[in-house]
Amino acid sequence: MTKPRGVSFEKMEQAILEAASDLFDRKGFNQTTLQDIADVIGIARPSLYHYFANREQILAAGIDLLTKQRDVLTEGLRGVDGDPIQRLSALILGLGTLISEHPVWIRIALRDDAALPADARERDRKSRLAYFELLVHTLREGDEQGYLRIHDEPATALTIIAALTGLQGHYVATIDNSPEDAMRLAVDVILHGVLEPSRRHGSPVERGLQLIREGTELIQRSTSGR
Repeated sequence: MTKPRGVSFEKMEQAILEAASDLFDRKGFNQTTLQDIADVIGIARPSLYHYFANREQILAAGIDLLTKQRDVLTEGLRGVDGDPIQRLSALILGLGTLISEHPVWIRIALRDDAALPADARERDRKSRLAYFELLVHTLREGDEQGYLRIHDEPATALTIIAALTGLQGHYVATIDNSPEDAMRLAVDVILHGVLEPSRRHGSPVERGLQLIREGTELIQRSTSGR
């Protein structure tokens, strides 16, 4: 069936993703039906097929939100010069921002990965791996240049990712600070743990944010052909 295009299509697609994410999060993917999603939105179930053929396509669309944002972050920072501390700050802040903006889809991705269609799972796997490899490279570079104290770069990278992923579900929910402030604090704490003492001359968070902006602008220029 041909999908209707236009603003109404995009709004309805977004409404479906929001309703589905809440249901997937509360009930679980396998316990959620298309009828459940249609009931929340207030439409007939056959109307859903204008937008998604099945639950798996809805799940894939939600996870693709994470994949695309992670890819922009990784590719942008891969192509922007900067010292390892700036790049490390930007990588951590970027992942933290993604987690803060999409906490529900993060939880769903961790729990219901097996339900993803094969192509969506592969996109997500490649995206995660690309981010991880750049994080490892940045840690190794920082260690070799004397900025960081790293004994096992892959293990440190996995620890950073796990800490940020767990932060949204536990720490942020128990404090009065905004998610953005909490994430900045987490970046400072993580960097404090890996920085050489002689390099601790203040927080590099703002420089990291600037590096993210520069990387995003670079991606935008390259895709627009300018």
